[in-house]
Amino acid sequence: QGRTLVLNARVTAPAGASISYAWQRGEEDLSDGERISGSKDKTLKITEIGTPESETYTCRVTMTVDGQSATLPHGDTEVTVLEPPSLAAPVFADRYVGEPVSYPVIASNHPSQFTATGLPPGVVINKQTGLISGSPIAAKLVQGENVAYRVTITVSNAAGKDSKSADWKILPLPAGLAGSYHGLVAREGSLNRGLGGSFKLSVQPSASFSGQLTLGAKKHAFTGKLEVAGNGTLAEATITIRRGSALADLNLVFSLHPATGGLSGTVSFNGSEESSQITARRSPWSKVEKPDAYVGTYNAALQPQLPPEVLAGIYPEGEGYAILKITATGVATWSGRLADGSAITCSTNLVQGGQVTLHSLSYKNTASVQGWSTLSSPGKNLDGTLDWVKLNIENPGKERTYQEGFPRHPMTVVGGVYTPPPGGELLPALAPTSSNAQITFVCDGALEPFTQSFSLTPGGKVTMPMNDTKLKLQLNAKTGIYNGSFTLTEPDPTSLLEVKPKVTRGASFSGALIQRLGRGAGYSLVPRLPARAGEKTTQTPLFSGSASLTKAVSDN
Repeated sequence: QGRTLVLNARVTAPAGASISYAWQRGEEDLSDGERISGSKDKTLKITEIGTPESETYTCRVTMTVDGQSATLPHGDTEVTVLEPPSLAAPVFADRYVGEPVSYPVIASNHPSQFTATGLPPGVVINKQTGLISGSPIAAKLVQGENVAYRVTITVSNAAGKDSKSADWKILPLPAGLAGSYHGLVAREGSLNRGLGGSFKLSVQPSASFSGQLTLGAKKHAFTGKLEVAGNGTLAEATITIRRGSALADLNLVFSLHPATGGLSGTVSFNGSEESSQITARRSPWSKVEKPDAYVGTYNAALQPQLPPEVLAGIYPEGEGYAILKITATGVATWSGRLADGSAITCSTNLVQGGQVTLHSLSYKNTASVQGWSTLSSPGKNLDGTLDWVKLNIENPGKERTYQEGFPRHPMTVVGGVYTPPPGGELLPALAPTSSNAQITFVCDGALEPFTQSFSLTPGGKVTMPMNDTKLKLQLNAKTGIYNGSFTLTEPDPTSLLEVKPKVTRGASFSGALIQRLGRGAGYSLVPRLPARAGEKTTQTPLFSGSASLTKAVSDN
């Protein structure tokens, strides 16, 4: 606006031809005047041009040769007279950290550039289109008070510019979202060979997160940013985990629910309809909120819930035991033994509701146990449900325990806090006499049940009388864990002799005192008797049975 418009009609004509010009604006024929010159020439000039002169301009060119004339339009030229842009007053609604933003800047008169200062971090403006987008990563705090960002938007073109400012308040990430989440991946054949998996997630106050997804024995790290719903009641994320050209990508989708601290999601192969469910919960502990009511060591029995009429040797029939330690920061560490002697190892966090997960692999990642347990407070009982499976693999080598694997089956977790009693009783109503305790062994298909009495002091000292099985037992009063061995001497069932030679079987056992149950829960591993001549009991399969330690039962 106010500049001089110059338009040129470019014409090529043969020698001897005469050319005339007539400029038009829209349907109007132009004439020279105070601001217009060249209306009948090849160059049109209009000085101090104004907005009303935004129009379509063309030049009608007439060529005359030897008295013959022809007229052609030179072609339309669209002329826009720019005024300085006018910016509509911006209005910003409150947004949460992590909530997606898409705000178009509204301005008239064709701005060619858009800029903004004071935008919340994580939010940007497109200089060409004026779209403000992104997700805020931080609220503005002044002396601990949440205040608004002062945002100034400027639009400009060749004619000038316009600026306006407005406040934009960013709300902190909704309470109950930031923190660490721990959970499990459900068992599924193609994704984790039916071994399940674990899930860990750490969410920052900026809504960014990192985590680790374990499928069977394979660990996959991931990062991303939460998308928070406008009402603050939900946050979601969708992640693609790249695994290289040789393996299909993983699609990870999950939702967080701050009101409950829960997480639900799925993981699947890219393009596959099969998926594994993910369930996790938030660990709420901090310097302000501490898990004091849960801190301690818990001993629990792992009691198999086997199908009826189980054939001996199909499932481990003994009781495993688990030791759970909860620290002052909410870290949860599992140890112990399953009923086939395999070790339990798992590190996780105590989460909301006093819940804790367990996922542990064994047998070179061909067996797994996993599930949820809950700690009650102030009773400090430990209860839960696990399931356990061992795969049938080719070439198990010299493995003696359940070479063919066993089907998935449930186990109940029953236990409670373990406190070594200083000078007190390790078992309820333990008589201060000799032979005041006993251990009973039951192992279907491998031995006849038997019980051995012994003396147990409150400090955990074991005095074992002479016995036919050469039973040895050690007990750690500090942890409640006991273990030992015994020997069975029997006729060789493979011998054809009338007086059969003896064979010896060395068995081992282990368990833990469960004060809540008033007994010790454990397992024994007993070699099967030889099935063919020459077979050694040091090579025969091991059967699992129970090894339960109790106070002695009175004959009366």
